[in-house]
Amino acid sequence: MASWNIPGWVSVGWLGWSPDGQRLALNAVTGTYGSPKTDWQLWLIRKDGGPPTLLAHEAYGTTWSPDGRYIAFVRRATYEKPAPADLWLFDLATSTEIQLTRFDEQRYVTSVAWSPDGQRLAFAVTVEIGDSTADYDKIGDYGEVWITSLDGTEQYPVAGPTAPDAPVAWLPAMKGGQ
Repeated sequence: MASWNIPGWVSVGWLGWSPDGQRLALNAVTGTYGSPKTDWQLWLIRKDGGPPTLLAHEAYGTTWSPDGRYIAFVRRATYEKPAPADLWLFDLATSTEIQLTRFDEQRYVTSVAWSPDGQRLAFAVTVEIGDSTADYDKIGDYGEVWITSLDGTEQYPVAGPTAPDAPVAWLPAMKGGQ
């Protein structure tokens, strides 16, 4: 077992093993938690050792594609409100980031799930209410569930209103991952 002391890490979350069990993706928070200077970073750690590799800044809510080529994540460029949070992919084969959604500043992605065939993603979107999403009585009236293709060209809402912070999921028994 290896351990690392990475300067500036405040907390770690959204840990997930790659489908082959050889790599661990995680999000580390640096800066002052909850402030505009907070940076959620996407890191990759190899099971066989070596130092962690920083893949992306302002990235959280990570989840692996079924084939292990991509890591889906959410990016919110600033924590000052209003600000959108969009869905992105990190392509491990090319080390590139791909932006899938471009929401206005009142919408942000809160949960992501891969289709069983790895060709689409389902994601929950919160529509911000005024200054804060802390009014949970009203939040359920302002959530949506969307589907997107991997290149982002096909995007459509499939449900709403819903509880925006509820995790989305696919039923694995469905044919074609639909």
